[in-house]
Amino acid sequence: MKLKINMDFIKKIGKDKLILICVAVAVLIICLIWEEKNKNVQDKTESDIINVSKTDSASVDLNEYMEKYANAQEEKLKSILSKIDGVGEIYVMITLKTGTSRDILMEQDISYEDTDETDSAGGQRKKYTYSEDNQTVYVTDENGNTYPYVINENAPKIEGVAVIAEGAQSAVIKQKIINVIKALFDIEVNKISVE
Repeated sequence: MKLKINMDFIKKIGKDKLILICVAVAVLIICLIWEEKNKNVQDKTESDIINVSKTDSASVDLNEYMEKYANAQEEKLKSILSKIDGVGEIYVMITLKTGTSRDILMEQDISYEDTDETDSAGGQRKKYTYSEDNQTVYVTDENGNTYPYVINENAPKIEGVAVIAEGAQSAVIKQKIINVIKALFDIEVNKISVE
């Protein structure tokens, strides 16, 4: 009997309308899930930005950070270069040009005005007025502290790389090492020394 009631219900509504209702419900559920997922990602991103800003406001020794960053890059490069056939014992040194930098979200207000003026003698001229106002966008944490909204954090730029490697006396191996370094760090060949 239950099946017959459902079939009568389907016949009354019509299959096309029932399919349309099912699709609409499915789309609604997907939209709700998507919105909740995006909200969680946005909340996490905002809390990460606030945490980065809090860390930066603490006394962080820039030289110590840059040294740790360079050491980590040296170890990664050493690991990669040791995989090249013919390379034996290897030593790597990386020097940095700059520390980290951050791109801060700016609110930009631009106004442009173009007016035609006529003076009392009948002369005409165009007057152009342009103004630009940039303001930093801030976020506020749960304690009421405000921090600039960080869009992107850039890693320190590498100044040069020196490699001393067993097997580098071979021109082929030396070129392979240079090619790996160029590919990884996007620096000019004159900033790379392989011995």
